[in-house]
Amino acid sequence: MFAWYLVNYRARNPKENIMVEKNCQNRHLISKYLADTKKIFNLLISLVLVLELNFLKGFIKLASKCN
Repeated sequence: MFAWYLVNYRARNPKENIMVEKNCQNRHLISKYLADTKKIFNLLISLVLVLELNFLKGFIKLASKCN
């Protein structure tokens, strides 16, 4: 019953259909952007961790030479 009403409502109100489709497209774009942002953020974290690790290795080598 509800599905029949929904189909008839959409048939009577085509502007609503367009708005629903645009909202879905916007939601898809936002989720895609967030996924890309998360990937970039993870890469930056990885880069910082690698740089920090290299710095610590160098610091340990320097400290071992002093003794």
